[in-house]
Amino acid sequence: MSDTAAAGDDGRQATSAAAASDEDQRRPERERKLRQTIADTPGLVNCITAFLPLYLLGLLSTTAWDPTAPTHSHLTIDSTNSNERSVWQRVPLALGTQWANKLTRLTTITLRYPVGAALWCIDVFITVIEGHVAGRRAANMNGGTLRTITLEGVRLAEREMSTVGRPQQLPPDQIPPLVPPPSLDALTTITGLLDDHHDLADRGWRMPSLETVEHHRWGADKLGRLICSSESLQLICGDLPAAEEWASVFERMPEAAAGQRGPLAGLRSIGTIDLGFDADRARAAVDRLQVALTSRGCRRSLTQLVVSMSDWIIDSRVLPLLQSLDSLHNTCCRPEAEVAVEYLDAYFFDLSFFYSDDFPTNPSPLFKTAIQAAARKVDEVRYVISQHDLTHPVDSPSQAAIDLAKTLTFDKVEDVWVNDADGFIPPPNAPSPQPTIITHLQQFPRATCLEVNSGVGSAAGRLMAEKMPRVVEWLEFNSAVSGEDRRAVLEAVGARREVDTVEVDECPMVWRPLRLPSSSATASHQSWVASEA
Repeated sequence: MSDTAAAGDDGRQATSAAAASDEDQRRPERERKLRQTIADTPGLVNCITAFLPLYLLGLLSTTAWDPTAPTHSHLTIDSTNSNERSVWQRVPLALGTQWANKLTRLTTITLRYPVGAALWCIDVFITVIEGHVAGRRAANMNGGTLRTITLEGVRLAEREMSTVGRPQQLPPDQIPPLVPPPSLDALTTITGLLDDHHDLADRGWRMPSLETVEHHRWGADKLGRLICSSESLQLICGDLPAAEEWASVFERMPEAAAGQRGPLAGLRSIGTIDLGFDADRARAAVDRLQVALTSRGCRRSLTQLVVSMSDWIIDSRVLPLLQSLDSLHNTCCRPEAEVAVEYLDAYFFDLSFFYSDDFPTNPSPLFKTAIQAAARKVDEVRYVISQHDLTHPVDSPSQAAIDLAKTLTFDKVEDVWVNDADGFIPPPNAPSPQPTIITHLQQFPRATCLEVNSGVGSAAGRLMAEKMPRVVEWLEFNSAVSGEDRRAVLEAVGARREVDTVEVDECPMVWRPLRLPSSSATASHQSWVASEA
């Protein structure tokens, strides 16, 4: 580098240094003037701080917090940001109460807790809600502003989860209650409640405007306590483990006074009614639920009804239950209400229920929906013969039974049975009943096995055989079936079917393939059947 260039660089550096020194000397004066300008401009500080997140605003002096907090309507206690998470995990409850007392126009509060730590900062969350109410009381503000409470799980990275924790956190039952209990007059919605949050039900919150509650795995006792003060309930999202628990929930609410609407007058939907597997217990639960709803004003207001069943046997024992469900629907649901019947599992479908004395003469849409759903779910169809079949005209089913039978699809059925009812022994020389309802059924497209295990079951067996597909893998008779009756069932299998295995009392005879009734095949079968008789 030349001497001239070096001299030029030195000059520029000297000039820059002088300018920086001059800037340092003038900065304090400019900052003083700026502070004075801000101080002399009414409301300017509030305008600036109004845009700060509340957790940052809380770190400023009370001179900034007190006038600004009332302008905020939304508060999120958020675990996703590490800086914000740190503030909420360290804030003392007393300070949280002071902050909340100034949030007098709060409309929405959200707790975003880490998945796996549902109670993260729950004490701060409760304190802010109740502190908001206390602040409004102190300011003699009538009514309420808080409309929505939301709890939401968020996923944090493993390294972030290692920093999750509030050392001084109090469990909800140790947080001093507000006296008198809070009245959240404007609150309409609570969503995201997990079982971990059930202690919120014990805070004594009065929520007359509550319309919607979303819960997961809450029990009837806690859910009933939470909603019991509502006069506006419309929607409960979330299920209970048993049907009778729904009645327990609503029985905590006051019954409608004479001439009054009642707290459930606007109820539109509740969670799934799980009827379990005991028909008598399920019917009692449905009847009790109907009383609980109607006595509190729920009359033709429900827009949907969802019922689930598990491990059911579809026979005449379900008919009284379906009558109770019909009554619940007619009393508490709108005429156009959506009805869903879900079978978690269904064991078998007994076709003899079509002849029950309780079978309706004019089945309702709900009744049809329930039976059709069961038919689609079962993997076994039976005709169970009892004394009733010997004393009633099963060869002439009602028109209502015929119309319903035609609509049933047994697409999952693999096993088809004809057997006697438990404890029923057909009398000697009793005729074989011919339940012609079977002729009105659609085919069983996946059925592979037919078993006839009744001494008077040949007619029903023949009718069942006609519904079997082209290939029948297994055809079985017990010793009560005579040789003549076996022959009749075999012939009914038909010319277009093949039978892989025929078994009598666990002594198999196998043909591959066997077609019936060609002349040679029929003759060989008749000879074998006669020898087995």
